[in-house]
Amino acid sequence: MAPKSPIKFDKATIENYKSILASIPEKPWKKNTDFEAGILIPLCITNDKPSILFTVRSSTLRSHTGEVSFPGGKRDQEDTDIVATALRETEEEIGVSPESIRILGTFVSVPNKSGNTKVTSVVGFLGPINPKELQVNAEEVERAFVVDIDTLLKTRETENFRNTGFVMPSWNVGQDKIWGLTGYVLGEFLKKVVLSESNSKL
Repeated sequence: MAPKSPIKFDKATIENYKSILASIPEKPWKKNTDFEAGILIPLCITNDKPSILFTVRSSTLRSHTGEVSFPGGKRDQEDTDIVATALRETEEEIGVSPESIRILGTFVSVPNKSGNTKVTSVVGFLGPINPKELQVNAEEVERAFVVDIDTLLKTRETENFRNTGFVMPSWNVGQDKIWGLTGYVLGEFLKKVVLSESNSKL
């Protein structure tokens, strides 16, 4: 996965991402799910590099402990829509206020591991971020970290997901592994938005 032009999170690129997201048709949801959840794909700039922010789930949680994920969680009754869910959960987990996030649009929806929850991804731009300065909620998040876009594009691997025969993208970044639902959403975003936008500039 190599871009044909340099990746930058400048004003024009962010606007292009917004347009691309708006142009992607929403697929009909045919699965019988009981719940909804929203996750945020947090685009940011760290050390002057366009990057994506990830969290590591706390070891005290009931499920997916210690796994890399995007900020997010189940939709509450008071959430006006799934974007509100993603923003609320992001503020609860890493202390970034909704007002400081520019929402670019919604992206893919996928079922969770048990199949009872529709998980919708929301793309947001946070601007410059130092992950060490984030107010991480230790009850939900062990830590937050960023990976620059160039590294994500260069280090993508694939694996047989849970021996199901379904090939999924994954990344080994230092001590962390990005895989599963997070890996799938990340792979789709890099392919359909980041690379699509970069290649369109030629």
